[in-house]
Amino acid sequence: MTKKSSVKMSKMKKIVLFTIISWLFVTSIPTAGLSQDGIKFETGSWKEVLKKAQSENRLVFVDVFTEWCGPCKLMVKDIFPRKSVGDFFNTNFINYKIDAEKGEGPEIAKKYVVKGFPTYLFVNGDGLLFYSSMGSMPEEKFLKEAANALSEFKDTLPFSVMKSQLEANKGNRDFLIKYLQKCQVRGINSADAADYLYSLLSQNEILNKETLDLLLNNKALNSDGPLFDFLFANRESVAKVSGHKNTDGVNRILAGFASADVDRAVQKRDEAFVNKIISCLIVLNPYKINSEWISSETLMRYYTETGESAKLTLVLKKYSKSVLEGDKKLITYADSVNYAYRLRNIAQAVLKVNDDKELLNDALKWTDIAHKYSNNFTINEVKAGILFKLGNIDEAINCQKESISAFESIKINNEPIKNRLQEQLSKFQKSKGVLISGVTEGIPDQQVFLELVGVNVENEIIETTELVNGKFSFKVNLNNSPSLLELKFKNKRLKLQNKELAMSTGKGNILAENGYDISIKISATLPIDTSVNVFANIETTNQSPVYKRVLSLKDELFTKFDTPSDVVMKKLQGLNIDWTKKPREEDFSEEVRNKLAQYRGESRAISESKRDFIVSYSRDNKDDILSLFCLFELGKSPYPFARAEEMWSSLFNGLSEEVKSSHPGQIYKAILDKKENNSKMAQSVSIGKTFKDFILTEVNGKEVKLSSCLKKGEYLLLDFWASWCGPCRAENPNVLRIYNRFYGKGFNVVAVSLDESKDAWMNAIKKDNMPWLQLSDLKGWKSEVVAAYGVTGIPASFLIDDTGKIIATNLRDEALEKRLEELLK
Repeated sequence: MTKKSSVKMSKMKKIVLFTIISWLFVTSIPTAGLSQDGIKFETGSWKEVLKKAQSENRLVFVDVFTEWCGPCKLMVKDIFPRKSVGDFFNTNFINYKIDAEKGEGPEIAKKYVVKGFPTYLFVNGDGLLFYSSMGSMPEEKFLKEAANALSEFKDTLPFSVMKSQLEANKGNRDFLIKYLQKCQVRGINSADAADYLYSLLSQNEILNKETLDLLLNNKALNSDGPLFDFLFANRESVAKVSGHKNTDGVNRILAGFASADVDRAVQKRDEAFVNKIISCLIVLNPYKINSEWISSETLMRYYTETGESAKLTLVLKKYSKSVLEGDKKLITYADSVNYAYRLRNIAQAVLKVNDDKELLNDALKWTDIAHKYSNNFTINEVKAGILFKLGNIDEAINCQKESISAFESIKINNEPIKNRLQEQLSKFQKSKGVLISGVTEGIPDQQVFLELVGVNVENEIIETTELVNGKFSFKVNLNNSPSLLELKFKNKRLKLQNKELAMSTGKGNILAENGYDISIKISATLPIDTSVNVFANIETTNQSPVYKRVLSLKDELFTKFDTPSDVVMKKLQGLNIDWTKKPREEDFSEEVRNKLAQYRGESRAISESKRDFIVSYSRDNKDDILSLFCLFELGKSPYPFARAEEMWSSLFNGLSEEVKSSHPGQIYKAILDKKENNSKMAQSVSIGKTFKDFILTEVNGKEVKLSSCLKKGEYLLLDFWASWCGPCRAENPNVLRIYNRFYGKGFNVVAVSLDESKDAWMNAIKKDNMPWLQLSDLKGWKSEVVAAYGVTGIPASFLIDDTGKIIATNLRDEALEKRLEELLK
């Protein structure tokens, strides 16, 4: 029998900072060409990798990632393993992966100003950054980015050098042209460089197609700069030279530059600048929008980002009134989506900045109107956020689920959006907490305790309630979800057995997840004898997705392995061998021996298959909390070869940080730590080592020191047991037989009980007729003596000679008797 263990955890949620580029709405991810010949990453230190890059004169490709980053996982799964990608990267780069939150990662991420994940750095052996890009992307773009990096590396004047020389070369036309070209390849803002170049060119030189193409293809222009002013004033000439039929195309380009410049106005907190942008947008107005809407939309963006709630409220009321009072008959089918998005954006601005309930309720109505014109998932996403802010948590959860369903129905493979939607749902569910309601049969009304299973400490009581007329309930908000909880009654003899979950950390465990309520039915028949433990049945109805997946895993293991194993066991039972008589195999007929060998082989093969299945699942699904429950299952096997204890640490350490730091993850870590500590303790009391002295209390309350029990010429058996331990009770008659044979002839016994109830302890002593010295501190597995001797299962025993040296451990029945015969002959 083994000790139960428990946990408490805390995990901060992080938000992926991710730049959505051209792959934002890719409808599918091609899987052809996946191979084991993908990118091969170095495993040494950062210093070692740079040294290798220096010696080989190659760039280092660095994938900067985090374990919680969805786009990072997407690239690892679908792009990095491709043969074509591996061939290019393995030939041209030294490849390296860095977790931005571990080891050298934080320092490297800071040095290269990593702002999102995944970020790809291309660095030379001196640590100089030649190229970088960010985000998940399709193979073609990923390879193009790598080719750009390679081109930079071969360039005599790479971008990293040019960037540092920009101010010194703002009067150098050729330098500026090349710098702008490099910025455009990278998608980097080069508005200042464009203004510098403008100051060096004549009007005729600017109104040149090649020059205009360079300038208009820029990522950004300063809408308060001289170049923008020139292009704005000469739109007709610009349109003619650049090949546009009229100014509409140029107006769209300039309006895009001006609209994007609102972000710069926010950074500067310059309201006058925003008003200049608005004036430009009203004049340009490529989509012929109501000028009042242009002004309100732009001011809404500005005040939302600057957090000026009072000013934003005035703008929103004016803007929403104008939009809602517009003639709906003029809205064409093509315009309907834009109209819906406009209302959504107004509602979203309220959600971001405003806490006024009246305005939030107005925003709720706007999302409903928007939904009449578009069923886009983002409308329900905003609505869900508003409902949550208003305190309507259940409605918010349902609305967010509808948003997720709508997103899934359009079948786009976009991990950032998927994560964003799921994170918001999790946030709502966490705030809702868990309602645990129960009914009982055959149990008197009393106090009921809900405990959070602790880590290396007592469980923490998080709620207490009363069982009244066979009913009880708890409403809790878990700090960490999912968590393992345990129900206990004031009557400590009443033990709960959750056979569905049945983890080694306690038989009454409840796996709870915020946002998912649990119903429990408990039935028991209490005996007249109040000293006897009663094991009640517990049935749960639990909608937690994690709980359902754990049950699904157990069902799969039961079908694939446990059921066939039971069939083999029935075959063994069918041989009608009385194993209590300890028969030798040579006593069996050849037919029985052959069947025994066959059945044992079948049983071992099934156990090994189950072990391999669990190990494989855990290794292949490092981000899945179900892998953790696989490891719990691994530890239940009665066969050492199937438990694979030597693999527990490596399998656990291979899981993601999020899984390891989860509540069940901390429980498992505690089990590993305890196992390691027990192993060290066991080594300290192994054969050949000196016993560890201690003081415990015997049944009459007298303190006894173990060393006082050592007598010259006498061997002492230190026996750990408990009244509730079936194997211990089965072994007690054997110890009694051996004690009666050798006591007074150089042999004695001292027993240490792991009981917590004195009555149960004394009743067992009396019932098993044990005359030797009995000691206990009634602390069960928490006893310091149990820990000192590294006892993890009972019965456990240590045979000690008269010098205090341990000469044998865990000898039972005939093995103990035979050893004493040798020692005392």
